[in-house]
Amino acid sequence: MHRTTRLIALASGLALACPAALANDHIERAAELLAGSWRTASPVPAHDNGGDTHVFMHVAPVGLIDVDNAFYVELAREDNAHEPYRQAIFQLYDHDGTLRLRTYEFRNVPGIQPTLVGLWAVPEVFPQLQRSDLIATLDVELEAEGDGFQGATPHPYPTGHGGAVNMTSSVHLAAGRLVTTDRGLAADGSIAWGQDDDASYTFERAEPNVRAELLSGGLVVIDFARPEGEIEASNGTDVTVEYKGWVQDLNAPVATGVQFASSERDGQPFTFPLPGRLIDGWNAGIPGATVGTIRRMVIPPELGYGERGAAGGQIPPNATLFFEVRVLDITSVVAE
Repeated sequence: MHRTTRLIALASGLALACPAALANDHIERAAELLAGSWRTASPVPAHDNGGDTHVFMHVAPVGLIDVDNAFYVELAREDNAHEPYRQAIFQLYDHDGTLRLRTYEFRNVPGIQPTLVGLWAVPEVFPQLQRSDLIATLDVELEAEGDGFQGATPHPYPTGHGGAVNMTSSVHLAAGRLVTTDRGLAADGSIAWGQDDDASYTFERAEPNVRAELLSGGLVVIDFARPEGEIEASNGTDVTVEYKGWVQDLNAPVATGVQFASSERDGQPFTFPLPGRLIDGWNAGIPGATVGTIRRMVIPPELGYGERGAAGGQIPPNATLFFEVRVLDITSVVAE
């Protein structure tokens, strides 16, 4: 059974006098404020030189094996939601009576990350990773301020980004508003990046720009894009897609993901009829898509290859499958 996130609660009213209990109470409040979807208040310069764009940040509580009060975090361009440029784990914890926000990167890069895309929208299927799968990068000490929190890193942290040798971060978290500020420091103490206005990003609470559904049998469908179309994929149509498929290996020394198939590797898109000679997860997960749809399907073993596995052992028995498809064409099949 998937383990739900454990948010620390006060043991009794007497604990209110204890600084640690006060920090724990703050954990619950900070978790409530932090979780959800955020959008930059104004467009920001794109990391890939694709022009200024709004950025979405999604934060969802997830249950990890030995990291309590954990959140899975994705940041992506608004027009490229299926390809996040950052994926991380945040943790809220009590450090000697002081509330801290810790950030983690994934140890095996890209490893597990391609299989996690979009799972903030369905955190109940997020894998039970453990601390050994993560690398702690920095802490921010948070203090209560009004109805929210503000704070900064207690000291500079090492970095190799953009010519900097150290970096600092600060956070201002309030209801409906989140401001982050990062600065990189060169070896001589000067600011290497993060000068003035380009140091801060202001996020505002937003409606998610991704739609997720949990269907019968445990099938998960996540739509990053679904344009209006005259025809939808349904029984009696031929569908052409580009696709990629992964499995997770959570038993590896460091949890990882393995790509076992892609239309790019096969050299051409995949065209198939609905329903077709497909695994049940595809037959159930493709209907409703339109041309231009970018969809993720998380397919449990019962709707995939079950106990037998497949792909010459690349898909082990009882594997959950992760597919990303981009629908290129849909045509109605004319009965003769």
